[in-house]
Amino acid sequence: MYIINTNYSARILTSYSLSDAALLFPQSQLYSQRPYMLKICMNKATLLIFRNLKVRLMGGGVYHEALFQFVVKTLNATIIMPLKLMSYTAVHNLQFRINLHKLKPRNFHLSIELFPAAKLLHCAPTHVNLFASGKCVFTGIKHQKQMNQILTLLKNSINKDAIFQK
Repeated sequence: MYIINTNYSARILTSYSLSDAALLFPQSQLYSQRPYMLKICMNKATLLIFRNLKVRLMGGGVYHEALFQFVVKTLNATIIMPLKLMSYTAVHNLQFRINLHKLKPRNFHLSIELFPAAKLLHCAPTHVNLFASGKCVFTGIKHQKQMNQILTLLKNSINKDAIFQK
């Protein structure tokens, strides 16, 4: 299992006009409808600054850290530190294919006409989508230990007759 995205939150303590801040970042986009926010993208990271000056930082690898440091330096902002980790998104390959229609309904929700994956039940608030290829996407993971617990739950929830060997 590997992490593909990390979400952080922070708060700017210095008062700013988002429209003035947007002029400092040519790669930014100001949203004037709800939610009123400034969206700044750089490389593989996105930073959102909301009207109440709460910040959401999303990205993978070192890109989100670089973007955050760039924005703080450019705005000369005072930020509540450290960033608060909100959640991870991770992916995993089970190394076997799945017949989604043979999964037990008490363990999985399947609406193939709406979405081509089965949703693992009983692991809230984390969401786990299992695809027929054997790939899984985990969203809303709060800490690394939880990733292994949910992967174990997923493997134990898949009945043997739903597995195709590659």
